[in-house]
Amino acid sequence: IKDSLILCDPAWPDIKHENIIKDNLKSLDLTLADIQYVFVSHEHMDHCSSLASLPMLQDLVLLNQQNIDQIPGLTIKSTPGHSQDSQTLCFKSDNKKIAVAGDAIINEEYLLAWEVYRPNLYSEEAIKQTRQTMKYLIKRFSIIIPGHGDIIHVTQELKKKMNSKQ
Repeated sequence: IKDSLILCDPAWPDIKHENIIKDNLKSLDLTLADIQYVFVSHEHMDHCSSLASLPMLQDLVLLNQQNIDQIPGLTIKSTPGHSQDSQTLCFKSDNKKIAVAGDAIINEEYLLAWEVYRPNLYSEEAIKQTRQTMKYLIKRFSIIIPGHGDIIHVTQELKKKMNSKQ
């Protein structure tokens, strides 16, 4: 979104991850001072634990359902399954609908296997919700940024593979 830089799921509170954030920003000719907002897809440690402990993140505005209207063109969609608080940041860029999905879709491998992350000890209801969320995201977005993998480009071929699993 033009003129609104958002850090998504800032991860673990250690010097390694702090340096990763700084290095990634530097590769884009940005610094942390250029970031105004932070978005957390869900409250699992590997997605949000640095918020409370890294001083460099203390001044950022945490985006949520109550303040998302500060940035025109952004929405937050509840995407339960992986966790009940899972949410996806949604926007358009270059006429493409983009979803920053966190662990609603762990990565493309899990998506294609029609799998959920088993160590979370999902209930049958959570598995059902996860699959409904995956279907929703694949149907409505052309680019999905998963929680633990490369960007997923939703092609007709991918949709066809997913339809065969339902």
